[in-house]
Amino acid sequence: MSRRLLAPGQTIGSYSLRFEAPEETRVPDEPVVSRLDEAEFDSLEEVDAVVRTLRRTGIQYGLMVVAMLLAVPVLALEAPWWFARSVWGGLTLNFITVAAALNVAFLVIALVHNRVANRSEDEMLGRLDDDLEWDDV
Repeated sequence: MSRRLLAPGQTIGSYSLRFEAPEETRVPDEPVVSRLDEAEFDSLEEVDAVVRTLRRTGIQYGLMVVAMLLAVPVLALEAPWWFARSVWGGLTLNFITVAAALNVAFLVIALVHNRVANRSEDEMLGRLDDDLEWDDV
């Protein structure tokens, strides 16, 4: 069984091979203008400064989390009213703090750290504004 390749424009029976796009789908010859044409690169010093800043803020917020975690057992040992006295429906302050308040506090710390880190990185590296929409490009 032999195969035969056909050149563009040749016909097989009543079928012809045309490799041209119709006029309505052709790409215009004029270039597309974009506001993001220029590539922008950050220097190693700028990136290093951003990494040091983000590391410092990460350590600060991490120490806040560790302090909150350590405060619960310290209060349980040092303050009997914290661990022994029921406050609401038989629940102690210690239980309410561990079950709900710490989770909410950790979520708030994470959201604040995310916002601070993103804003400081954007300011230090001079990124595009958030109001630039991708459909404008």
